[in-house]
Amino acid sequence: MAATLLAAALLTACSSGADEGLAKARAACVEFGAGKGSMPNTNTDDEAPVDWADVADGLNDIADTAASAASKDPRWNRLADSMNTLQRLMSELASQQATSSGIPALPPEDQRLTDEKLDVVNSECRKARAA
Repeated sequence: MAATLLAAALLTACSSGADEGLAKARAACVEFGAGKGSMPNTNTDDEAPVDWADVADGLNDIADTAASAASKDPRWNRLADSMNTLQRLMSELASQQATSSGIPALPPEDQRLTDEKLDVVNSECRKARAA
């Protein structure tokens, strides 16, 4: 009898953590705007220059939410890691923007990494929305 109650309590605790992790993953995805089958339009040809510090700050909050999701449910580790990497890359652009008058740019390998991480985020967010 005690073993059955213990097993039920553990199952409820695991389910609760998974549910909370899913909710946090969904919240990060909604805030980021990913997982709907398309990524936001990033064409800035006719727009004002991007404030990369503001972008990095926003991504920091989203990365925190994704990390919280991963701490509740390890299914969201890839989402959290990718958000963290994107935040770091945007911080690099913000740093360039603050210290030079030119247009900030990532080196080609970081541009590829950004594309890869955006693909992971979109995929993970699709899973979060579908769950």
